[in-house]
Amino acid sequence: MKIFKNLKSNFVRGACVNFFPATARRSADARGFTLIEVLMVSSMISMIGLALFQALSNGIDIWKRADRFATEEDVAIFLEKLTRDLRNGFNYSLLDFNGKSAEIIVPTLVQTKIELSSGKVSSQNTTHLGLVKYVFRKADQRIVRLQANYGKALKGKFEKEREVAHHIRSLSFSYFLKEKEGKSLKKLKAQKGVLPQSVLVELDFQEDTGGVRRIVRLIEIPIYSEKDENKLATAF
Repeated sequence: MKIFKNLKSNFVRGACVNFFPATARRSADARGFTLIEVLMVSSMISMIGLALFQALSNGIDIWKRADRFATEEDVAIFLEKLTRDLRNGFNYSLLDFNGKSAEIIVPTLVQTKIELSSGKVSSQNTTHLGLVKYVFRKADQRIVRLQANYGKALKGKFEKEREVAHHIRSLSFSYFLKEKEGKSLKKLKAQKGVLPQSVLVELDFQEDTGGVRRIVRLIEIPIYSEKDENKLATAF
């Protein structure tokens, strides 16, 4: 009986090996990872992930610093352009000055491409009368500039807007006119029709640290009196 049982067990084992040879070989040769190997791989993955995170974090910091400097530069360029447009401004019956708290339209000198008789546009610029418009887009936190040559300005049409500054939290314009005595200035929230003597610009923009920086500039507009305009007209 014992010999029969041994033969039977040997037969079953041999049959399994014959029917599933690959499985039997794998079970005999297979070897799992040890705990030390698993810990080493986990440590390497953690170190690689930490290095990638550090590199990404440094890249974001550098981008924020560059973006902050770009914002400061944009604000400086905006104030420079606005000052130039206001000081080149003029009073003209067909082109009205229109100043609001977050928008300003100035009759001034503009540079546009020369339109040829063939209908094509030249690569050269020409300077002539027109309108310049600055608008604060509060929803987008940016300032845009639009301009129109004389023909388009008479129709109230402007060219495509261009962004001059971004990350702007707030922008407000205030306007000053001389009193009748000619000594003191009267502050107005809005002004229409006539160029003011001064424009106060109050601007807040966001820094990379999360704080808000404020810039205030008073732009003086040189305007001739009627007597000076008559003298200037007779001089030519």
